Amino acid sequence: MLRSLIIMVLFLNTSGVWASGMGWSMYPILTDKKLLSAEIVGDFTAGGGAGFQARYTQRLNSKMTLEGGLAYTSGERAGKLFLGFDYELFPDYLKQPRISVKGNYSNGKEYEERVNRIDAAPMVSKGFNFWGNEAFPYLAIPMGVNLNSASRTYGFYSNINVGITGKVPWEKYEHLLTQLEAQFNLSNSYSGIFIGLSFPIN
Repeated sequence: MLRSLIIMVLFLNTSGVWASGMGWSMYPILTDKKLLSAEIVGDFTAGGGAGFQARYTQRLNSKMTLEGGLAYTSGERAGKLFLGFDYELFPDYLKQPRISVKGNYSNGKEYEERVNRIDAAPMVSKGFNFWGNEAFPYLAIPMGVNLNSASRTYGFYSNINVGITGKVPWEKYEHLLTQLEAQFNLSNSYSGIFIGLSFPIN
């Protein structure tokens, strides 16, 4: 895992990247299960662009899930590396939805300036059966602070993320997970879309 993070940092210093989304932590993967995801991203706000990102996800125990990754996009937002931890407060059980809090840290370039972002996102998700296939719609509201290291200033931001994740609905590929997510800017953030495919790596 440490080696993977070092590789991400090296890539960060040579690539233009942004995006991130809420990831795959709301999907009920087993403890010690690992996922590697490829995601197409689009940033629709001023200075945005399109590209892709890679994400590593691991369920650490019954309550905590680790995620980390990087992305490459065109546009004015570049150089981002992100890391997050999801902590489950209540499981998805009978009529009760899964409720968790996800903390995120990212470091990236925005309009040629280095920005650190720290946020916490309450998340709600619930499994449903769609035409014989189980999927998990979710809602998250990330709220946090931007720290600009060049100007030594800070500002607050927030957005709403809605999405759905589940197994690919074809028997031959049902070991893969797929995801669709939209992000809407509330304050000092950006709006975008994420389309992902996740592969088990253990």
